[in-house]
Amino acid sequence: MSKIATLICLVFSTLAASGCNNNGVNLPLQQPDYAYELDTWMENSEVYEFTMKSNPSQACIMLMLDSGVDMAMDCFPVGVKGEKGKLTPDFSYELDTWKENSELYEFTPRMNINYACLMYMLDSGNAMDLKCRPKAKPKSSDQV
Repeated sequence: MSKIATLICLVFSTLAASGCNNNGVNLPLQQPDYAYELDTWMENSEVYEFTMKSNPSQACIMLMLDSGVDMAMDCFPVGVKGEKGKLTPDFSYELDTWKENSELYEFTPRMNINYACLMYMLDSGNAMDLKCRPKAKPKSSDQV
């Protein structure tokens, strides 16, 4: 074996050994409070909502494309909880953006129904983001 091949094997062996020290293997498993699917364009998205261990008054929502290509996460206060089951977006629409369009989905998270989440993804499915904010209170003129 050449010196270069030996050196390459030595480098990869060192990297593999340093990255495989089992630190992540023994982590406790966190079960989500809610796990459901969001119907999104081209492929569905998996949604997981869970309570933070270090701050039980905070919920986090993690959303990932079924392909696993991209994911996003946001956190918000735990509040009035919603029902379990498949999620239908409150609103879904396409935004005409440069080069390729973007799909937008607005939905209510289950850990706090007084919040609204907005998820966007490029049509290509290779970029997305998620933000959750308090829902606006209706103005007195909007109330019936």
